[in-house]
Amino acid sequence: VSFLGPSEYRKGKKPPSDLKPHPFHVTVGQAAKNRIESHSSTTVYHAKRVVGRSSKEEAVQEMQKEVEFTIQLTEEGPMFQLPTQQQDRQWLSISPQQVGAYVVNHLIDITKEFLGHD
Repeated sequence: VSFLGPSEYRKGKKPPSDLKPHPFHVTVGQAAKNRIESHSSTTVYHAKRVVGRSSKEEAVQEMQKEVEFTIQLTEEGPMFQLPTQQQDRQWLSISPQQVGAYVVNHLIDITKEFLGHD
């Protein structure tokens, strides 16, 4: 899952309404994979490894060493911190569960397209 700032995407496509709104366009699938090299700090991968885990678990600690994006350890669990492209250097905070929701919505969209449904 890759997050494109407002200046990087075409206007008009909005995130699914059941997901937390934010000023980024979300790219999922092969398009996100293609962005890993050039946008490693805003492309989240391996999120399913830490879904439902405590920040203190070894899997979370290991993932922190492997990825280019920042993982904030909170009492509620790990949160992915992605830099915004704004000058005030704010961060977009997103949970592994939210990343999973984007993936599921993407799978639903491609399934509907394949089956010819709305």
